[in-house]
Amino acid sequence: MMHSIDKEYCRVSFEGFYEKNVAVTNHNYPLRNAGDFIIPRINLEFLKLFPLYILPKTWNDLDPGFRNVSIKSLFKYNLKSHLLSKYSDFKCDRLFCYVCSKS
Repeated sequence: MMHSIDKEYCRVSFEGFYEKNVAVTNHNYPLRNAGDFIIPRINLEFLKLFPLYILPKTWNDLDPGFRNVSIKSLFKYNLKSHLLSKYSDFKCDRLFCYVCSKS
């Protein structure tokens, strides 16, 4: 969803919900968070699970290599491959694991 909002091909308008940081400066230095989405300040811990907070935070935490891909299918493929590669050598350490005993 954040890819479609960032690349501006989302069918629903989220104008005003998710806004990007706009660096208004008088110099030509690249700033660290210039293209990130603004994350609202939240005082209550349970509100950090709501989409208004978690979606832009997750998008900002992604590697810029993923965020710069403009084709949706390529973005999904790259992200899925990266996430699955983290679990390629996973080994369950539970003694009587129900799922591992079925394989």
